Amino acid sequence: MTFKPYSKEDQLNRSGGIHADDLKKYKNRSVAWMKEKAKAKCHEYVRERDRDGNHFQCCSCGKIKLIQSKTGGGSNYHAGHFKAAGECEMLRYDEVNINGQCDQCNYFKSGNLLPYQDHIIRKWGRAQLNRLNALYSYNKRVPKKWTKIELAEIIKYYSKKLKDLRNASNHSVQKN
Repeated sequence: MTFKPYSKEDQLNRSGGIHADDLKKYKNRSVAWMKEKAKAKCHEYVRERDRDGNHFQCCSCGKIKLIQSKTGGGSNYHAGHFKAAGECEMLRYDEVNINGQCDQCNYFKSGNLLPYQDHIIRKWGRAQLNRLNALYSYNKRVPKKWTKIELAEIIKYYSKKLKDLRNASNHSVQKN
């Protein structure tokens, strides 16, 4: 999902998505804190979406790997960005831009972007790759600034998608 920038008027007039009760719990939270919370929910969703039981296939190198926790925290299974979040705020929470990736490709090969690009074309289509590239170029000219309302929407959106995904996978396991 791509979140487009909203004008102040749009934020006040929007129906659905976020309600006053949803915003109350974030009243004393900073935008920086909410960005981290949105990132955590988004990445948790992507890792759940792209896993197959205890294994995952890296979107860059294509290797199928066992998901392993590392001593001191972390894992070998990342939610890697095609267009880096630090370079393009607009794509920070875009689920086409974020895919399951091994730690080797994400950290030590700087995303291993050429095979990652091929993965995006195979999984999402060339039109989505073109969309990511266009938004990246646009964001360079008009940097994105997140509002609390947008971040609350993202947190709610990915929390629901994650819950639905887990319910669907639990339901399919119970059927078999």
